[in-house]
Amino acid sequence: MKELFRKRTNILFLILFFGLIVSSVLYIFVFKEQQTVSFIENRNLYTTEHIFDNETLDDSFQTKVGRVLEDQFFMRYEIVNGKRKVNYFLTSLIFKISNSEGELTPLNDPHLFRVGDSNFIVTKPMEYEERIETRVKARLDQYADLQAFFPDKNVYVYHPRQAHETDLFDEFNELESYGPTLNQMMKDYARIPYKSLDIENLDYYKQHFYASDHHWNHLGSYIGYRDMLSLLQPETVALEPQYLDCNYKFYGSFSTRTGGILDPSEFCLFQFDLVDYTVEQDDGTITNLKMYEEFYDQAESIDSWTYLYNLAYPFKGYMSTYRSGVNDKVLFLVGDSYMPPVIPLLAQHYGTVYAINPVNYYIKYNKTFDFYSFIEEKNVNDIMFMITIENYFYDDEYGPRYKFNDVIREEE
Repeated sequence: MKELFRKRTNILFLILFFGLIVSSVLYIFVFKEQQTVSFIENRNLYTTEHIFDNETLDDSFQTKVGRVLEDQFFMRYEIVNGKRKVNYFLTSLIFKISNSEGELTPLNDPHLFRVGDSNFIVTKPMEYEERIETRVKARLDQYADLQAFFPDKNVYVYHPRQAHETDLFDEFNELESYGPTLNQMMKDYARIPYKSLDIENLDYYKQHFYASDHHWNHLGSYIGYRDMLSLLQPETVALEPQYLDCNYKFYGSFSTRTGGILDPSEFCLFQFDLVDYTVEQDDGTITNLKMYEEFYDQAESIDSWTYLYNLAYPFKGYMSTYRSGVNDKVLFLVGDSYMPPVIPLLAQHYGTVYAINPVNYYIKYNKTFDFYSFIEEKNVNDIMFMITIENYFYDDEYGPRYKFNDVIREEE
């Protein structure tokens, strides 16, 4: 009798177990509304549409099915979020959460630190490396050579400094950061007009940068615009914002790497009374834009856009051409992800602004951009380089990023 009961119990368990699997698969593939974005992981999720997507045929069918099951699992958000918060809690047991505003507490990513007991996250303060100084000097030499080759044009450098390039945390953490020394070296070594973002103190940094990301927020990018304009056109009065829109939250790249364990940043947009202008992307498409919010209104979900790291900075491809027609002057702006917020503002002072991200260009065409030919062809008046410090010496999964930004004549 007991043996019969045990067999029936096992059969019932198997029926329930396989029934649960089948019902879960049917739910995910047939009934469930597919989630396309993971806010806390800051990435796009696999959906059933990806299984037969020709662009992802490099993945096997089984791999795609597995990814869909992983990404669309019932209560996935709660499970992932809970796991990451548990990881953070365990890390916090090892490292004391500081009450000192400038003391850095390690997080579960070894390169990220929490600032005091705030929700601000920063990377490890910069340390001296000979390769950094060598590569930075080589890049500044390239800019000076460009200026010498085009004496009738104006070449400038603007350096958007970040928190880890300052000495804000030195006193609290018994450090001696290399960032201030490097910045001073760049000022002394540059043979063309050079300016950097001046982060005055810890409160100033917190006001002008996202808590969950290394990028500047609306206040920081506005200061950057004013700094650059003071180099380009010292006599010109900067635009003043008309109003502020703060309806969104932003989980940046730092939040992604730590699992969204801290509160997101407030995402705000300054609104300006701008002259009408057009934007032509490198694929030839033309977009009519006047105000920042018109770009974001093109998204199906404003919340999804502001959660995603790159989409918080609208810049498509490697090149955009902004035409306002306010005068005949032409600006050539070279930068990275810090650049998009300032482009529409600088376009109010130039008839045409060409904005390029050299890293994106290299990834697309597998060659460095020919700055010399472009400047001659487009009859450029002013050239502004505003690449952040990592792009002077950085190596990453794409290769030596610093070389993607080389400004060298083709015949050399």
